[in-house]
Amino acid sequence: MSYGSDHSIETLLPDTDVHDVLDNSLTLLRSGNTLVHEVEGHEDVIVRQSFTAINMLPDVERAAETFNRLPEHGIPCVPFIPQPHQDQVYIITQRVHGDKLNQLLAPDAEPAIVAETDVLLGTLGGYYHDRKQDGERVAPDLEATGQYMRGRVAGDPAVLSRAVDLEPFDLSFGPDRGQDYEHIYEEYAFWLARSVVDTEQRVAQELPAARHGIEEVLTLVDRKAGLPRMIATAIEDMLENGTKYDYSRFPPGPLVADDQRWDA
Repeated sequence: MSYGSDHSIETLLPDTDVHDVLDNSLTLLRSGNTLVHEVEGHEDVIVRQSFTAINMLPDVERAAETFNRLPEHGIPCVPFIPQPHQDQVYIITQRVHGDKLNQLLAPDAEPAIVAETDVLLGTLGGYYHDRKQDGERVAPDLEATGQYMRGRVAGDPAVLSRAVDLEPFDLSFGPDRGQDYEHIYEEYAFWLARSVVDTEQRVAQELPAARHGIEEVLTLVDRKAGLPRMIATAIEDMLENGTKYDYSRFPPGPLVADDQRWDA
């Protein structure tokens, strides 16, 4: 099953027993909430392990379809292939041979990388706006440039910044978003704006496409409601003055000096 991707287990791990691979051929590459593994004998493949219970497989399969549609919206993304194994659901994907995008952003960064990042962030703003309008599911955690790798994948010579932080769930900005996610659209707008400001500070220049994307997102914020209005005001202050805000405060307030560094 391809879940909307051109790839499948068979294309990523041809002529192999995937269960044997998951049992015997993984080498830990990075730890954290999600473990990222290399695969012995398959240098172009990565396995993500988020300890997602097997009964969550339908949710992970829905997330796979949402992530795998990102390229249709102009957001490059590695393929998302869920694989049930024992009592967990693993995510099998392609390895990007390159660097984390945020590590390439600096005042002396290559102009092509800055321009590509500007377009990427602007496209992401349009993606959020359109998903809010059409009610389709949303892939989470795409705002920070540290969630992208810039490089090549097997079978594709293009050097691109691709989303690699594949979460085992997706979200909705619509009526089915749930009470706990009442202001999730405004929250994602906030994090995208903060990423834009951080990126501009890294590269020491304004990003016009990214700012246009934020302006597009703000058109759908309900400023009559208290918290959305406060979030919109914080976003506008970030864009005008470069102030970084702490979303965990209520209302959102500027970060204290010691916390101004934010690794987008």
